[in-house]
Amino acid sequence: MSEWLWSPEAVHPAIVDRATWQEAQDIGAEHATSRDQPGPVVSGRLYPYRGRVRCRDCRRRMAGSPTGRFIYYRCTHNPANPRHAAAAPDHPRSVKAPEPRLDDLVATFFRTRIFGPGRAELLALQLPATDAEAAARRDAEAARLNAIIRKLDGQQNAQITALGETSANPGDSAAAAMRARIRERFAQLHAERTTAETRLAALAAAVPRAVDPAILGEVPYAGDIVPAMPPALKARLFAAFDITILWNKTDNQATVTAVITDTTLHALPGILDPDQDGYHDTTATPTGADYAAPAAVGHLAQPPIGCLLTRYLREPSGRYADRYRHDLPGLFWACLQ
Repeated sequence: MSEWLWSPEAVHPAIVDRATWQEAQDIGAEHATSRDQPGPVVSGRLYPYRGRVRCRDCRRRMAGSPTGRFIYYRCTHNPANPRHAAAAPDHPRSVKAPEPRLDDLVATFFRTRIFGPGRAELLALQLPATDAEAAARRDAEAARLNAIIRKLDGQQNAQITALGETSANPGDSAAAAMRARIRERFAQLHAERTTAETRLAALAAAVPRAVDPAILGEVPYAGDIVPAMPPALKARLFAAFDITILWNKTDNQATVTAVITDTTLHALPGILDPDQDGYHDTTATPTGADYAAPAAVGHLAQPPIGCLLTRYLREPSGRYADRYRHDLPGLFWACLQ
């Protein structure tokens, strides 16, 4: 309520009166569960990546679920749901990200791009040095999206032509099946075109500027600190940097994004303090019959990490976002979006 904006006068009739609304908030709070609260804990289990992993194909958040000894984050896409299938026609049947794999990727990201001594040099390679260079990148991306839209427009026109040439005889079952498939394909193309047009509109609304990465220099050097963090502290670190991960099963790729603000800088001393409870930065790796070490990353049916690309973006609000992309062998991105 402290962030509400009040107009001088009411602009429409109230659906319920203020007292009823407040009573509903109180009742709702009394019946809240762990799933209603922000944070990584659900039903007593801690999920550090809760709400932070999205599927690249459908952009849905991937939900954490335990499988054996490990946690997997699974996409909720349902291929049997017509709406899901129409929105993401090329979506794999199942998409899941093992938490040990996410731990490895994110730890590498923080070690090299956030807390490492070479972070400034890595960043400098990715930033537009001038406003003109930023505008050129924007224009190149706009040209790519326009080409995609033109291609989709031609494919939609072809579907319309094919539909017009199909027999309208209701007794022709083959023609009826063809018309249904043409309509389905047209809906898929329409969804792809809508996505491309939305991205193009967002690109046109942004003002391209050269980026000043000075805020990165205020982040302390902490090295490879993430693997030693207990899950609760790890979750706090992810929240401070607003970490998000785009999981791309089709291309065997993950993109990690971090946002650095003044709030991030204020939160870091408390998160990185090694004297707090639960922090084990000097504890040796546990051993013994009762300890079950997580499977090595190479044993998770995933190829080893190949190359790294990163970029920092200056948002309209002045925030800086670090986009870090892991490409696996056989794939290399020559340019960044």
